[in-house]
This record gives sequence, C-alpha cells and structure tokens, in this order.
Amino acid sequence: MAGFGLKVKISAYALPMLAIAIVLVFQKNKYLRGAGFVLAGLGFLFLGIHHMKEGFEAFKDQFDLTRFAMTGLLGLVVYTLIGAAATVVMQSSHATMALIITALAAGQISCENALALAIGANIGTTITAIIGAMTANYQGKRLALAHLMFNVVTAGVALIFIGPIRMSVSCPPVWALPTPTPR
Repeated sequence: MAGFGLKVKISAYALPMLAIAIVLVFQKNKYLRGAGFVLAGLGFLFLGIHHMKEGFEAFKDQFDLTRFAMTGLLGLVVYTLIGAAATVVMQSSHATMALIITALAAGQISCENALALAIGANIGTTITAIIGAMTANYQGKRLALAHLMFNVVTAGVALIFIGPIRMSVSCPPVWALPTPTPR
C-alpha cells in the first residue's frame, strides 16, 4: 500500500489471484497447495484494502472525521491510545496500519494524528506477546514484559520527537491543513 499508493486499483488483481488460488488449493502437491493458500491470502488482502478504500471514500461524503483532529500533547496521547486499542482489538498492527493509510489517503485523518495512531499500533502489537506469555514459564513472561517496555519507551521517544519526524516525512501540521467545508 505504501509503495504503490492507493491510486493503483489492486482489486483488479485480487479476483484473478483468488481464481488461481482456488485451483491451486485443490492440488495434491503440497507446494502447489501452499502456493494456493498464499495466493488466496494475498487476494483477500487486496480485496479487503479495496473495500476499506471504498468505505472511507463513501464515508467521507457523509461524515468528516477531520473535525475530530486534535493538536498538541492531548491529541498525540489520545490518538496513540486509539491506535493501541485498535491494534489490541484487531490483533494485527498490519491491519491497523492499512486502516490508517487508507483513512489518511481519503483525507479522513490528519497526518499528525496518523503518526500518533501508528505509534499506538506499535504499542498495541505487544498484546500478542502478552497473551502468549500467560501460559509461558517465568522467562517467557519476562520476555513479554521486556517487549512491552521496549515498545512503550520507543513510543515515548517517537512522541517526544514527533515534530522532526513529521517534518522528515513532509507531513503538514494540522493548523496548516485546509479547513473542511460543510456539506
């Protein structure tokens, strides 16, 4: 998504991939069957991204999420917590990032809030290790705690340096964005 952007119509590739995947999944050769499963996963991922993009585009006409854009420290904290919560619920930072990129491309969230959401997604991804460590031995629990601490500390550092990060990726501040016109 980040490499090609959302201008490429990846849904055009999804259905042929799924058709080929169906044929490969029913093969006796385990390598062909495995390739079919991989192709099916990619096809469904591309189709899902297409539907998210279409949903945000339709949603944009009805409701403008940029009205909820928050600046300053409060905005960073709130959107970081939202990103972490979304990742905990979806159990996938990749899915959260796909949503963030799609919403940003549709103009539904500001760039600064998207950066905070991405930082929060990095924190939220530790829930998988924490859940896995619940039945682990002492060393596994320590490793999960270290993973959580590392991600929280790196998120804190990223939030402290959010200004230079925002400038390095050419992200305009919220106050420089055009104000949405009421529909």
